Amino acid sequence: DDKYTDLENNFLNKCIHPQCVDTQQFEALKQVFLAGEKLNSVNGDYKRDTKKGRFHTSDLDGINYGLEQLMAKGIISPSVWFADAGAGDYRVVAVASAVYGIPSIGVEYDQRLVEIGQGYIQQLGDLGLLNGTPLVIAQGDFTKNRTYRRSGVQFEDIGVFFNFYNNDKRIAKKIARQSPSGTWFVLETWGMSHGLRPHEFKGLDYVDTIKGNVQKGLWRDLELFRKP
Repeated sequence: DDKYTDLENNFLNKCIHPQCVDTQQFEALKQVFLAGEKLNSVNGDYKRDTKKGRFHTSDLDGINYGLEQLMAKGIISPSVWFADAGAGDYRVVAVASAVYGIPSIGVEYDQRLVEIGQGYIQQLGDLGLLNGTPLVIAQGDFTKNRTYRRSGVQFEDIGVFFNFYNNDKRIAKKIARQSPSGTWFVLETWGMSHGLRPHEFKGLDYVDTIKGNVQKGLWRDLELFRKP
C-alpha cells in the first residue's frame, strides 16, 4: 500500500516475541538515537551534569546485548515491569519496550533530558517503531513513590530495576525496604572485569555478574542482585 513509506512497511509485520528480536527494528531505533546525539551535543559532547548526577550515554549495542543476556537468564520478560532509575534520554527503556516487548518505565530528574527523551519516543512512534508495549516516561526522583504514581505505575509492581551506577545506594535501599520478594536490581558498573569485588547492598542478595563484552558494546559489567 503506497500510503506507507518504505521504512514503515519494513515494520508493519515486525517480530515482537521475546525470543525473536527484530534486528532491523533495533538498527532503525539505534539510528534515531545516534542522530539525536549529534543534534543535542554541545561542542561534540553529549554528556550532561544534572542536580542528581552526571548523564553518560550507554552504547546502544551494549544495551541490546545486556537486555539479551537478561532475557536469556529469565530476569526480564514481557510479564514483568522493567524500570530504568536514572533514565537519561530513555534509550534503555526504548530498546526494552520496542525491541524486546518489555513493559518499561524510565525515571529521570533532569527536565532537559526528559524533553530530549520525549522527542526520541515521539520519533519512534512516528516511524512505527513502537509495538504497543507500555513505555512510560516519568520525571522526578526515582526514590519517591509519587514519581511512579503520577505515571500510573506503582513502585511495588516493578519486577526489575536498572541503574547506571548513579545514586545506586539510594535505589537499592528503597528496593530492599519496599519491593516484594524476588525483585531484581541490575547495576551497570566497573566490576569484576576490572578486578573489583561485587557491590554489597543491605537487604539484597548478590546473585551473579554479566561480564562486560567490548565487542558487543557492553563496556561495564552488569551486577545482579535480588531481594530475598
